[in-house]
Amino acid sequence: SPAPSPFGQAAQPSAGRSKKLPVKIIIAISLALVLIVGGTLAFLHLTNPDRVVREALEADTDQSDRAVKYAVEVGPSQPSPASGELDWDSIKLQGEVGWLGQKKQGSGTANISITGKGKTTKLGEVGLATSQGKLYVKFDNTLVHSYFQAISGNMNLASQSTEQSISEDSPDVKVNTPNDQSGQLQGLIKTIADVLVNRWIELDLSKLDNISVDRSVQCSDKLMSSLSKREAKLEMIKILMESKFLNIRNAGTEGDSTIYQVTLNADAWAKVAKKLEDTAAYKDLHKCLGEAQTDSKSFDETPAKKCINGPAGTKCGGGASTNEIEKVSSDKAINSVKQSIKQSGFSAKLWVKGSPIGKHRIAKYNIKTKLFDKQKNITSDYQLDLTVERLDKRPNVTIPSDPITLDKLQGSLAGLLSTSLSSGQSL
Repeated sequence: SPAPSPFGQAAQPSAGRSKKLPVKIIIAISLALVLIVGGTLAFLHLTNPDRVVREALEADTDQSDRAVKYAVEVGPSQPSPASGELDWDSIKLQGEVGWLGQKKQGSGTANISITGKGKTTKLGEVGLATSQGKLYVKFDNTLVHSYFQAISGNMNLASQSTEQSISEDSPDVKVNTPNDQSGQLQGLIKTIADVLVNRWIELDLSKLDNISVDRSVQCSDKLMSSLSKREAKLEMIKILMESKFLNIRNAGTEGDSTIYQVTLNADAWAKVAKKLEDTAAYKDLHKCLGEAQTDSKSFDETPAKKCINGPAGTKCGGGASTNEIEKVSSDKAINSVKQSIKQSGFSAKLWVKGSPIGKHRIAKYNIKTKLFDKQKNITSDYQLDLTVERLDKRPNVTIPSDPITLDKLQGSLAGLLSTSLSSGQSL
C-alpha cells in the first residue's frame, strides 16, 4: 500500500464550489464592466457639449421672468487708416434689464459712451420700458447736452480726459453762428431740452403709421414676436441642433461654469433652410413679405420686378408682374446666406452652470459678429460685441405711470417754440 503522505491527506476541492466560484467571479466582473462602461457612456452623454448646450437652451425657454446686465459695443472689425480719421472708434451701451414674461413688461437702462483718439466719453443715460406694445423712453440731462454738442460740432474727443463724463451742469452749447443768432439758437436749444430732459415719452408702436417704415422691417418685427413664444423657440433649437448648424466645443471652465465655444457651420444652412420652410413663423413671414410687395406695387405704375438678394447685391429681373418672394430654401438664397455666414466671423461663448446630475442653465453669453450692410447686402466693416449675464435676483420692472405721448410732446414743443418766436427769443 502506498505510504501515507507526510503532509497528511490533501484537501479535495468540492465539486459544487469549483463550479460556483468561477461563475460568481464572472458575474461580478461582468457587472463591473457593465457599470464602468455604462457609467462612462452615460457620463460622456451627459457631458457631451451638444447635449449640454441643447439642454441649457431648452431650459432657458422656461425662464419667462429674468433680470440681466448687458454690454454691447460696436466698432471697426479691424483697424484701418480710415477709422483713424473719425472722432470716434466705438460706441458702447451697458446697463440692466428686467423682463416679466407673463405680463410682457420690461424696463431697463442704457448708459452710452463713445471712445475715440484714446479717450472715452460718457454721453449719458437712456431709460427704457415696454408694456403691451408700447415703448417708453427717457433721456437724462447729460445725454441731451451731449446730443446738442454733437450736432453743433463742438464735441472734440481729443480734448476730453479719459473716462470723462459731460457734467449735468455743462454750460450752454456754443454754436458757431453769427453773433446776432447765437443767443436765439441757445434759447431754442434750452426750450427743447427743458421739455425732453427726464421726461418719459410714450411711443405707441401700433400708431406710428405716419412714420416711414420699411414694410420688411415690420415683417421682421412680426417674426421676432412669433419666435418669442416657447413652442417656437423649442422648434428652432431642435432645427439648429439636429441640422448640425452649431459647432460646439468645450473651451474650459471659469468658476463653477463650463465655457462652450460656438461657431456656425455654413454648409449645414441648406438643411436648416428646408426645415424652416415648414415652420409657422416662416410661413407668416413669407406671407407678410408677399403682402408688402403687393402694397409697394400700388405706388408704382411699372410692373413689379422679382428681386433676389445675393452676395453681389439686390438683382431685379424685368418684364412680367409678379409677387413672388424668393424662398429661403432656393439655391440662390442658400448660397447668399452661406457666404454671409462665412464673412460674418460669428462666434459665441456660453457660460453654462450645472452638473451631470443637475439641470444645466446659461449663466452668461457673449456674441461677436460683423454687422450686415443691408444696402450693399454684404457684411460691413463694423463688429458687434454683445455680452449678457443673468442676475440671480427678481427682475425690477417699472412702467411709467404718467408719460407724455408723442403727439402731446410734439404739440408742447410747437407751443413753446411759437411762444419763443413771438417773444423774439428764437430764430
